[in-house]
Amino acid sequence: MRKNSVQRKFKREGNAKIIHHEGMTMAEMFEQFMFLKTAEGLSRRTIKEYYVHYDYFMRYAEQN
Repeated sequence: MRKNSVQRKFKREGNAKIIHHEGMTMAEMFEQFMFLKTAEGLSRRTIKEYYVHYDYFMRYAEQN
């Protein structure tokens, strides 16, 4: 275990199921992902950074 590591409020399950999201937009999938991450108890800063990186990714994807 790393020194000074922060304990998560909820433990992630290692056997996550792969779910196909046919018919969903990227925005809908991202919002669902963010709902789950918020429910996991991630910090506000982490949640904010997810939105920042999603925005960077979407701008990049629109260019190509």
